[in-house]
Amino acid sequence: MRLAPGPEEGCLADTLDAAFIGGDFSTGDVMSDVVRVNFGYQAVQSGSPAVAGAARLRVQASVGPGGIAQGRRELDREALSLTGYSVVTAFVEGLSLATDVDQEPGYPTGYDPAHGYTSRGLGAWVEVVAGEDGGLVLDWRLRIAHGTSDRKDMNAAMAQAVTGATLDVLLVGVSDVTPVHGAVDYTVSSPLAVPLEDDPCEHPSSAQTRVSVIGPPGPWQGFYGITGFDFALEPPGEEGAGYYLRDLDVSLSFDAHDEATGESSFHFEGYASNASGFITFYAMENHFRGAMAWIPAPVNAVQRLLSHEFTTGAAEFSLP
Repeated sequence: MRLAPGPEEGCLADTLDAAFIGGDFSTGDVMSDVVRVNFGYQAVQSGSPAVAGAARLRVQASVGPGGIAQGRRELDREALSLTGYSVVTAFVEGLSLATDVDQEPGYPTGYDPAHGYTSRGLGAWVEVVAGEDGGLVLDWRLRIAHGTSDRKDMNAAMAQAVTGATLDVLLVGVSDVTPVHGAVDYTVSSPLAVPLEDDPCEHPSSAQTRVSVIGPPGPWQGFYGITGFDFALEPPGEEGAGYYLRDLDVSLSFDAHDEATGESSFHFEGYASNASGFITFYAMENHFRGAMAWIPAPVNAVQRLLSHEFTTGAAEFSLP
């Protein structure tokens, strides 16, 4: 999402930074991957900064072998240009992970941390809560779970691994508007694929991904975003096993609005797959939880989708 409170000032994001750098089967040592990034966003324009305001901040964290990092950060309303708004909502705007970071003593010297680890899931959650003396505090939480696979050196390293995480947060302030919150919580099971066939992992049903919330009656207005998500990937019968993930998607889209009742529905999907054009290694059980917020403010919001391919490494794309 990029939010512009006015024509001369605002909180504009002009570019999307994307990166994919993994093990020697993606760094170019053996071969290079071709990566596709699909990024949906809303370009939001309000007639006055009094209607809505926004700010961005970045949380840097180290996630150890326990898999959890969390914290609190006091928000300086004035520094963030969020004074005067009665409600501030936090959205997850971006998440990047880096395994090529300094490791603790005892990390095995025979495995390069830059090559990464197979996964059992990940998640990110943000929330603005009341602080002392009427201030505001950002609560954040990250979860990164590794799972063992077919590499003994990698399996030994992941038990000691530290992962660097960068969480990008969008803060949105409004007055005279009540944010509407919704959530999904579902599990999708995919069977073990037939070797040498490209059978994709199962997608959730429309009933599983539907979020129904009640907002103000009348014509649809406002914008929405993700406030938290979590993938828990559990291979049936494979205690502690992880995946070489090849597809990871968190998507939230508007579906329908009833002007008479104020009921709005959204499609909220968390999709994970280890399928490739060659083989799928394990059956997959994906337990996905997600949280979202709809801000029914009187603004103009345009939905856009950016889709690009790039080879192994990092790339920057302009947001139209």
